[in-house]
Amino acid sequence: MHLLVRFAEKEAAELKEKNIAVNVIGDLEDLPTFTRHAVEHLMEFTNELPAGMNEPQMTLSLALSYSGRRDVVDAMRTIAARARAGLLLPEDIDVGTLRSHFSTHALPDVDLMIRTGGEQRLSDFLLIESAYAELHFADVLWPDFTSDDLLDAFRVFSGRERRFGRTGEQVKLARVK
Repeated sequence: MHLLVRFAEKEAAELKEKNIAVNVIGDLEDLPTFTRHAVEHLMEFTNELPAGMNEPQMTLSLALSYSGRRDVVDAMRTIAARARAGLLLPEDIDVGTLRSHFSTHALPDVDLMIRTGGEQRLSDFLLIESAYAELHFADVLWPDFTSDDLLDAFRVFSGRERRFGRTGEQVKLARVK
């Protein structure tokens, strides 16, 4: 947690200068108070946009005390409470409704999920958001993951046919239209 505090203090000015907003997916309440305050300050500081800017150049999302399963359960509890209060009809609940209640609601779906260290599982990470992600497994451990390893993952990704649940033939037909 001290590393996270040091990151928040050391990188804040550069992130702000480059117009990179920081947000968190997960539960900040699970963090020690000192760490939580440092991260909250970093988010507030980097989310203040310069005059004339409507949105940041980039958003850095930190997964802190994050669990995909917990995100689904928390979203479902909120949706159930809204339905019980008469604010939402059960037949109006769809994937979009569910996603809008996730801590990741402001993020796009994952296109490429890179897993390092030889592991070949998602480990409770972005379970719904990565439903159509291309998976790349690297034997190299994260601290040793280089820009060449990242370029290799991009190269493999660029050669894949993105079908999103369709057959290859359906994808070809959609391209013609």
